[in-house]
Amino acid sequence: METLERTQIYLKKSQLSRLRIFARRKNRTVSDLIRNAIDQSLEVPKNSGNRAITRDPLARLIGKGTSDDPYLSENIDYHLYGTGSKR
Repeated sequence: METLERTQIYLKKSQLSRLRIFARRKNRTVSDLIRNAIDQSLEVPKNSGNRAITRDPLARLIGKGTSDDPYLSENIDYHLYGTGSKR
């Protein structure tokens, strides 16, 4: 295990309160939850050469869905908003 270094962060009272409650429920420490959240937010997808996408919380959804429409990307406005024409 890596050596841990002490640091200080400022949290809103509501954030710290929710963290403490969540930590108790999961039988973990607040520090462990914070370290885990940092690791997850800095995680780089293995198949992505684009670093900007790692900051997008929706990036984890890429490749999760399927469609019978072979032109889904071209028909995205039609599917999402009901506008435009479908190919």
